Amino acid sequence: MKEAQPEKGLTTESPTETPAQTTELSDEDNRQITVITLMRIYDMLGAILTHLDEDQANAILARHSEGGLVGPLPYLNI
Repeated sequence: MKEAQPEKGLTTESPTETPAQTTELSDEDNRQITVITLMRIYDMLGAILTHLDEDQANAILARHSEGGLVGPLPYLNI
């Protein structure tokens, strides 16, 4: 590949391309990515709810502190 020289302007040669490297993700990696993505979505929904109705957001937070899941009935209480 020919280098660009500022005093002579840009070169007309195109850079040599390197082959794309593919990375295989394991099932565990995919699970971690999914969990992190869902946690970020949940955080954003919590921030929106706090802005819209702070009392309801605090009620959900209190329910989580007690160890319960919040969702439409029937929900799992673990």
